[in-house]
Amino acid sequence: MQPKQLAPLALIVILAGGGWWWYRTQPAAPGALTATGTIEAVEVAVAAEVSGRVLAVSAAEGDAVTNGQTLLTLDDTLLKAQRAQLAAAAAAAKSSAHAAAANLALQKSAPTKEQLAVAQTVVDKAEQAVAALQENLDALPSNTADTAAGRAARQQLAAAVSSQANATAQYALLAAGTNPDQITAASAQSTAAQAQADAATAAIAVLDVQLARLTLKAPGSATLLSRAVEPGEVVLPGAPLFILADLAHLQVTVFVPESQYGAIKLGAQALLAVDSHPGKTFPATVAHIADKAEFTPRNTQTSDARKATVFAIRLSIENPGGLLKPGMPADVTFAP
Repeated sequence: MQPKQLAPLALIVILAGGGWWWYRTQPAAPGALTATGTIEAVEVAVAAEVSGRVLAVSAAEGDAVTNGQTLLTLDDTLLKAQRAQLAAAAAAAKSSAHAAAANLALQKSAPTKEQLAVAQTVVDKAEQAVAALQENLDALPSNTADTAAGRAARQQLAAAVSSQANATAQYALLAAGTNPDQITAASAQSTAAQAQADAATAAIAVLDVQLARLTLKAPGSATLLSRAVEPGEVVLPGAPLFILADLAHLQVTVFVPESQYGAIKLGAQALLAVDSHPGKTFPATVAHIADKAEFTPRNTQTSDARKATVFAIRLSIENPGGLLKPGMPADVTFAP
């Protein structure tokens, strides 16, 4: 191939692979500005936060998914078993904490008049029982001391004396009120038991978070463009598994010359046309105007070419009917 034939081919390759935007101004009406860009969708890569084996994939490419819809489920067998163990430990810890708290409350409580009156009644009845049994024993003839009746009377009297001593001791303990040492010990026990219960509850909460991460859900309503996972695979944290895009809300970025940049305002309306639907226009709204100019082409070397600076303008496009697709070239006409 001759050098003269290679030159046009090289130019085509450079233009195709350079990756820069080109604009043109072809007024559709006097004072109107038309610029060209490519329709885009904001894509979201959805990845798992934890590793695990995939049990099920619930969405296919092209599906419309809603916010919070399940896309993928990982194996939760081990975590569920661990949670069951923690739940049992937490129940036991809570029971101990309740018992310790009740004991502390009992230790702190002072006796009431009614409690003291009941305790005194018990003491009085015990004394009366001892007196009555002593009187019965004294009334027995002296020659019956070693008989069965005598031995039974002495046993009954001994039991009554023991009951009287216990009643008297209980009354004294109740009347003495709270014991600081016992309260301190009961308080320490209650605090330790409650700490164990709280730790068990917190551990369950951590496992619940981990279990929730085993279900991958859609972050918003969108269309599933691609998926890179199948049931049975083991996924790693951070690896993109799904690519989602909201095809009902698209955007296009065009470049306008510096000389006409000031005529475009945020929120301004424009009309968009694509080759796939000749004669039809779609409304677009200016959503962002670049604060910084750039050269086009960006690798220009001459001083004259560097004077051709442009500003990037991003427009939002409502696409409820789905006629527009990402990747379509589009002409945007700004109102004069």
